Amino acid sequence: MTNLDLETLRAGNWHLPTACRGKLIVLRDSYGHLVAHRRDIHLLPKACKRLQPLEFEIDPVQVVDFGRVIGFQYKTATSPISIDTPTLFATRLHRDRPSRVVLDVQPLPSSSVVVIANRLRRGNAAVLRSFYVGDRAPPEPHSRRAGNVALRYWCENALIYEPEEYSGPPFEATWGEVITQVAAARHAKRLASTGACES
Repeated sequence: MTNLDLETLRAGNWHLPTACRGKLIVLRDSYGHLVAHRRDIHLLPKACKRLQPLEFEIDPVQVVDFGRVIGFQYKTATSPISIDTPTLFATRLHRDRPSRVVLDVQPLPSSSVVVIANRLRRGNAAVLRSFYVGDRAPPEPHSRRAGNVALRYWCENALIYEPEEYSGPPFEATWGEVITQVAAARHAKRLASTGACES
C-alpha cells in the first residue's frame, strides 16, 4: 500500500513494507492519532522503506532524514517557563489531553520524519505508535512515559496552533494544573473500569 487514505484505516489495519522484507503494522486504533498528521501521512511508506523492524527493538524512536525539505514542523522553541507558569494549551482533534501551544508562529521547513513503533516478539514486524514530521521530541509531560526531561523540554517548546487542527480555542493553564487534571481523569477511569468488572 503506497497511497494512504486515512478512511481505509477505519476498515482494517495497514501493513507497510519496510527494509529487509519486514513490515510496519498500523492498527486501525491509530486513526484518531494519525488524523493530526494527515497532511504528511503519504511520507510514511517512504520512511518505512528506510527502516527495518529490528531498529525499533534497539530504540523505539527512529528519525529518517530525507536530505531535502519534505514538509513542515508544527513545533517551535519558546522562552523557558516553569511548571507553574501560566501558558496556552489546546486539545488536538481526536485527543483527550491538551498540548502546550503558541499563536501566530509559522511552521518550520523540515527534512525529517519521526517514526515511533514497538518491535513484535515474533516475525520481522513492528507496530506503529506515532509518526510526525520534524525532529525528535520526548512525550508530553502528562504521558505515563514522561519524566523530568520531558517536562523541561515542553517548558521550552510548544506546538504551533492551527484552529482547524484543534477541537477548540486555546485556554490558559499551567503544566502543573494540566498534569494533575490528566492524572485525576486517568485515575477516575481506572476506578470506573474496576467497578464495572466487580459489578
